[in-house]
Amino acid sequence: MSKMSKERKKEIRRKLIKLLNENPNWLDSDHTELKKEIQLLGQFLGYNSKNKKIGDLTLEKYLKLLSLGFNNQEIKGIYQLSEGSFKEWLKEHDFYRRNVDEILNENKEFKNYD
Repeated sequence: MSKMSKERKKEIRRKLIKLLNENPNWLDSDHTELKKEIQLLGQFLGYNSKNKKIGDLTLEKYLKLLSLGFNNQEIKGIYQLSEGSFKEWLKEHDFYRRNVDEILNENKEFKNYD
């Protein structure tokens, strides 16, 4: 599993802090997409500090992470997937060797990436 660079971690931390500062009552908010984005970023940072798996990869989580700017290597690491199992997961969803923008555009029905 590849380690995330310190700069990438700082970038994600800054994004999370910005969201929290702009939305101090995010937990009480009815804005579901915002809640999920903050929770995913927080889970990612928690995963990185503990090197602990944060759950199973789903189509919705994958699309949300892509939309937040994560790449496949980072996503594979977050979910502690081997190269082979992640490759199979991508093939099952017809994402293997495909462009991120193309994947997100084709999956607009997952607009909120639940």
